[in-house]
Amino acid sequence: MLKQEVQKFLTDTLGMDLEALKKAVASDEEVEIAYKSGILMDDTALSALKETVKKEGYNEGKVAGVEIEAKRIKEKFGIEIEGKNFEHILSQHEKQILANAKIEPAKKVTELETSLQNLQKQYQTDIELKQKEIADLSGTVGSLKINNELSKYIPEKLTGVNKNQFMALAKMEYQFGFENDGLIAKKGETVIKDKLEKPLPVSDVLTDFAVKNGWMSVEGRGGGDDVGGGEIKTLKDAFDYMKKNNIDPYSHEGMKIQEKIK
Repeated sequence: MLKQEVQKFLTDTLGMDLEALKKAVASDEEVEIAYKSGILMDDTALSALKETVKKEGYNEGKVAGVEIEAKRIKEKFGIEIEGKNFEHILSQHEKQILANAKIEPAKKVTELETSLQNLQKQYQTDIELKQKEIADLSGTVGSLKINNELSKYIPEKLTGVNKNQFMALAKMEYQFGFENDGLIAKKGETVIKDKLEKPLPVSDVLTDFAVKNGWMSVEGRGGGDDVGGGEIKTLKDAFDYMKKNNIDPYSHEGMKIQEKIK
């Protein structure tokens, strides 16, 4: 009878059927028995095989690692060169650095000049926009100031137009502005003046404008040719009347009162 170890070897290692083996041994004829094919090794041979496989795996991994790293370096630095020899790769990279060192300063100067020009253009644009904003604001403030002052001199007894309409029409006929802190009226570029070459008061300009266009009667301006109801006979009477009625002696109306004195 075979030992248990032998039976186990035959069945587990060689994959043989023990019953078939017994019949074959007892038979006078040749009988074929199935078994696993392979190479049998002792412990020493098996250890040597394992060491060989380990070395081959390491070498294969090393080669693959070198190829991967070489590819990564070439892609990172933009190195166009075939192969995976690190000396060649680094040599090519060194050449590129030296070539770029000659180009980069000039390129940087150009970039800085372009950047400076763009900043200057933007600064100039910002300044022009700000100046326009200031001019627009000044114009608006000036217009509001003129309108506010002009409204004080609009005649009270208007017919056919309201005060806003009258102001708009007056501004189409005359130009108003400030001179020596006082409101003046211009016709075109010429300041409207009285006989003494002083700016005619805006109140008189507006009154004449209203009378001329039929929006105010002659009486509405203070009595017309009957100013003072016939009470003004002397220059003193004229000045007393003008003082009482708050009339500027040098205004158009004041000059007309003085002209009536014989």
